[in-house]
Amino acid sequence: MKQQQQTDSPVGDINSNNPFLISGTQTGQIKMLNGHHYTCVTDFSLKHNTLKVSGPIMASSESLTHGVIYQCNKNISTMIHIHNPSIWQGMLKDNLPHTAVDIPYGTLEMAMAFQQVIGTLSQG
Repeated sequence: MKQQQQTDSPVGDINSNNPFLISGTQTGQIKMLNGHHYTCVTDFSLKHNTLKVSGPIMASSESLTHGVIYQCNKNISTMIHIHNPSIWQGMLKDNLPHTAVDIPYGTLEMAMAFQQVIGTLSQG
């Protein structure tokens, strides 16, 4: 995924319909995050597999997935997710909506899979 850093524009001046904050790449092991560990995704394109970001750090590889989720359901305003094998197995056991187990996270394929799953839900 290509990221275009927009360091010349403050977040408040970005002309974007759906900007969102996300943690930066490789921050999962940091115990206490601060403002330097987050960035604003000001635009994204699934078609081109690109992001435009504004902030001190490059966005997480899962930014496209987050963007798609926000785009597919306007009632979702915040996301917190974790990678937990026990929770994942429980979701599969309970047949909750989920993506295929063999799709690598942080990929265009994952974002597209979420787009499909969310599109089949009647509520958020």
